[in-house]
Amino acid sequence: FSKMLTTSEIKEMAKDMCSNVEEMHGATRHIRWEDILQVSRNGNVYEIPSGCGDGGDTIYTKMQQKLEKTEESLNETISELKTAEAELEKTVGKLDETAKSLNRTLTKIEELEKALNSTSCPLNSTVTSHWDMLYSNTFYGGTLTTEKIGVVRSSFEKLELFVGVHISDKIIELFKLYFN
Repeated sequence: FSKMLTTSEIKEMAKDMCSNVEEMHGATRHIRWEDILQVSRNGNVYEIPSGCGDGGDTIYTKMQQKLEKTEESLNETISELKTAEAELEKTVGKLDETAKSLNRTLTKIEELEKALNSTSCPLNSTVTSHWDMLYSNTFYGGTLTTEKIGVVRSSFEKLELFVGVHISDKIIELFKLYFN
């Protein structure tokens, strides 16, 4: 090394035979182990496998591999995100349509409620007989006509005898008494 290493740097390199800590010192290294392995040898020198990989795994190589895996993972995540965004866009469109449909339905309901509330039921509040319908504005105080009889003909076949009679409390009570 072209610089004096600290005790902690030396300990870090020595603690694991397979570590590549020395790679972090980059240009300060003058003699690299890879260079020593390539020099011709004399005598009884032979290599013993270290069990540290294929020998070409430097920190740079490991970092490059890790970067490639991270890049691959990132690309997969981006693809999944695009798919999710497309699905979300479709869902938002459906939700907008549902909201519009709901608003139209609520508007119709409001209109029907207004119509229902504005339609007053002119029947006597104590309806106890089918004759109480004669208290409605359509009948009460008016003259019994063929058209009015037609409205209630199916239930009141006997009313034809009273065509021309003025509808009043007495006639309604009579109908209640005799035709119930």
